[in-house]
Amino acid sequence: MTLQIRHATHPEQLPGFDTAALRRHYLVDDLFVPDAITAVLTHHDRIVLAGARPTHGPLILDTYPELRSEFFLERREAGIVNVGRPGTVTADGTKYELAAGACLYVGRGVRDVVLIERLDLAFISDESSLPGAQAAQIRQLAMELLQAASALPALAASAPGSASLPVESV
Repeated sequence: MTLQIRHATHPEQLPGFDTAALRRHYLVDDLFVPDAITAVLTHHDRIVLAGARPTHGPLILDTYPELRSEFFLERREAGIVNVGRPGTVTADGTKYELAAGACLYVGRGVRDVVLIERLDLAFISDESSLPGAQAAQIRQLAMELLQAASALPALAASAPGSASLPVESV
């Protein structure tokens, strides 16, 4: 598991950024590494954006020292989107089958998260110890992003009449 840290940028810095600087600060282009979980912690709202590609066995979502928590979802919640083939996510012993494009919400306090083969997962996690209104806004934004991301496999396949997939909650 690797964690990149991206520090916040001040709005006054942006006009001076060229394309290379914008890409360096905001583009995440190495999210899906075979048999690894890679993550980016951004100090914009302390969001973690992560990707996982279990190809030869399960991957366990552990914490990172920078999060200062006993387990990853101790003070966070996560939205998981399967952007690959059908597979499973196990959260505290409960197994969830995820079709391509399906979303799974995993709440704060879930200790054990195992990502099982055949998935490419993108997930967003926020620091849920924020003040209520701010945390609610971040959760809403994360769910909107997850809903939008769940449509990507259907759009890529250009399947006429494809139905949107449900979002599950743990």
